[in-house]
Amino acid sequence: MELSWQEGSDKVELFWSTKPTALQYGETLPYNQTGGIGTPIPVHQKGMASTRLPGHGVYYFLPVTVKGQLAIIGKTASVAHAEEVSDLSGKMDDGSLRLTWKYPAGAQQVEVICFDKYASKSGNPISVSLQEYQRAGFWSPAFLPQNSPDVTVRVRTVIVVPGDIPSYSLGREIDIKVKKTNLRFSVQKNGLASIFSSTRKFDLRV
Repeated sequence: MELSWQEGSDKVELFWSTKPTALQYGETLPYNQTGGIGTPIPVHQKGMASTRLPGHGVYYFLPVTVKGQLAIIGKTASVAHAEEVSDLSGKMDDGSLRLTWKYPAGAQQVEVICFDKYASKSGNPISVSLQEYQRAGFWSPAFLPQNSPDVTVRVRTVIVVPGDIPSYSLGREIDIKVKKTNLRFSVQKNGLASIFSSTRKFDLRV
């Protein structure tokens, strides 16, 4: 992740944490007390830094201006980093679609949408909590798109921050055949004369 800020003549240090700081913007404290603010991010270029987010969750970035032996607290910026589910799969079991996936570490909720593979990619999103999923070890939608033999399932993780708009991952998708389609063919065999012709019919299941 790339970070940038406007920097003046004073040195700026940057910290990240999974919890917002209790310090107020503009607050001053001794520089030797900045150790508990968060994890320091190395700044190799003035006004720019980069770091790798360790996993799913919300991260808070705090700049601190250093003036001699004092540290001045800057404005906190937050980023919601939603990682994807893994091992998404589905199968039909006695007329019911059974879906399984793995939550990324730290994720507590996903959103599942089932829609007709050949229609618009929209449907009614259903929230599935980690606790709900773990009770059965899988999840089955109560309803599937009507008259659709092929269904696409999209699962995306959700990060909910109180007082803020939820953040979503891009999502993983799989296509599942939920109904068998019967196709009827007629095969005409012509002999020397039409009176000897015969028709054979058979069903093909796809």
